[in-house]
Amino acid sequence: MLSIILSLILAALLGVLFLGVWYIRQLLVLLRDMEDTKEDLLFRVADFSAHVKSLHEMEMFYGDQTLGGLIEHSRDLTEFLDHWGTHFIQQEEEETLGEEV
Repeated sequence: MLSIILSLILAALLGVLFLGVWYIRQLLVLLRDMEDTKEDLLFRVADFSAHVKSLHEMEMFYGDQTLGGLIEHSRDLTEFLDHWGTHFIQQEEEETLGEEV
């Protein structure tokens, strides 16, 4: 009788352990996908910024204040997204670690 109870407890513990490992793996996959998305977004904004900068440097647009403002805006957007992405991922990791304890 005792061996049956111990076997059931062991099976339950193994089940909980399996679910915990699966859950942590899913969270890590989600964090990796979010990091990849952030990197892609930053690359696209930087590419856009470089494109606008190249337009601004063309002879017919050189010194255009509108394009200059657009360059500054894209630079600010890149910095904001980088800061936001880093902060968001750190916050998610802290929440995940808090749930595990």
